[in-house]
Amino acid sequence: MTSDIRILVAESRQAALAAQSRWWNLAATDRFRVIRRIAAVLAERHADLVAAIDRPATTSEILASEILPLAEACRFAGKHGPRILAPHTLSWFSGAWWMGRIGVRQLREPWGLVLVL
Repeated sequence: MTSDIRILVAESRQAALAAQSRWWNLAATDRFRVIRRIAAVLAERHADLVAAIDRPATTSEILASEILPLAEACRFAGKHGPRILAPHTLSWFSGAWWMGRIGVRQLREPWGLVLVL
């Protein structure tokens, strides 16, 4: 049993790495378009998602605790993500005075894989 789980984890990790590579190669506008679409699909398919969740809870509890927060997070990220995650240069006025006129450019890049259970 343990070896089966290890094999499944290894295969899942490889698939996730391949997907992350493809995702990274998409333009940011395309990535956020996909995320906005996920919010719409969650709204469209909420009944299927509620049926797939295997725990004792009412439909409204599942919608309120699982599906709506995820849909709202996707909506927010799709709408505000391009601005929030866009590269930008920090003013040298906001830095430490003892560092002088140093320029800082912030780039937000993915670091790797995250497992969400």
